Amino acid sequence: MPDTLQDGTQTSSERLRETGVGPAQPLDFVFVLRPVLMIPLWVFFAQGARLASHRGWLFETVLFPNVGEWLGILSITGILGGGYLLNQMVDVETDRINAKLFFLPRGIISMRAAAVELAVIWLVSLTVAFQLGAGFIWTALAALAFSVTYSAGPIRAKSRVGADVLWNAAGFGLVAALAGVAASRAAGVSPMTGTPAAGMLLGSVSGPALWSIGSYVAAVGGVTASTIVLDREGDERAGLRTTAVALGERGASLVGVLLLAAAAALGLLARDAVAVGGAFIALAFAVRAHARGDRASRIRANQLGVAAFGLFAALFSPYVLVLAALVVLGSRRYYRGRFGFAYPGPEPH
Repeated sequence: MPDTLQDGTQTSSERLRETGVGPAQPLDFVFVLRPVLMIPLWVFFAQGARLASHRGWLFETVLFPNVGEWLGILSITGILGGGYLLNQMVDVETDRINAKLFFLPRGIISMRAAAVELAVIWLVSLTVAFQLGAGFIWTALAALAFSVTYSAGPIRAKSRVGADVLWNAAGFGLVAALAGVAASRAAGVSPMTGTPAAGMLLGSVSGPALWSIGSYVAAVGGVTASTIVLDREGDERAGLRTTAVALGERGASLVGVLLLAAAAALGLLARDAVAVGGAFIALAFAVRAHARGDRASRIRANQLGVAAFGLFAALFSPYVLVLAALVVLGSRRYYRGRFGFAYPGPEPH
């Protein structure tokens, strides 16, 4: 899957310590999956897990997710995190030319080791998925399909106009929310038995829940459109026909603004406090970045937009904030100790 959150590590490769380039260390295999980019996934997964209890503006607060939800988070995170690794494997040469990222381009992690890691992660993630019933299995397989077809041919959605945004929106908005719905109902469900997958999911996303999920999809698409603007030059040199390459930076940026506006409107229709609060704040920063047009403003808008959704989601699902804090603080400590720069390091090239 693509970057829905610009984490800045690709702009920091020039500042790596010499001690940071060498044999792989155990934590390298964790952070090559770019766990901070999983925060939007957890936000919308948590929202999906609570859609069935939607009561207008008031939601039931989930302090302690059930076992099915924890296993669901583990499974879907592994699948989409593996998608980030696959994307790096496919693009290793262009990443080396464009000085993006560094684990694979600099040989810290070998292609063979990355392939083994990817196989293990996806095998474990799917094994967990098969313990959560038919509904979750289908969402896990959908996440896997989006992950593969985003980076690999013949579809290679990341190089197609519109598809790059759509794949992100579907993976981190639609599939993540449906995975949350399925996982929340998976406690005590035997694999491939219980309520049929289609009936379980469709019965949980009727009415206002459909507007909520539509808002999440539009929000992820909006942030994605803004994010790919940052990669336009490199993608164009690499021969990728992305939305930003086709429409130009201003055009893609405008698409991001319009999608976030749609997310806010859909959130209002759903009376979804998280969608409304997150979308309006993200929209404000996106409009500001669109007006200014500089890289720093775009990165800041993406980061703060995702943070807004995370904070609103944490009002009803506090564990999201705990997970996000652990990942962000852990990433800062890891990158400072391993490579010698402050994470996420949003300064421009």
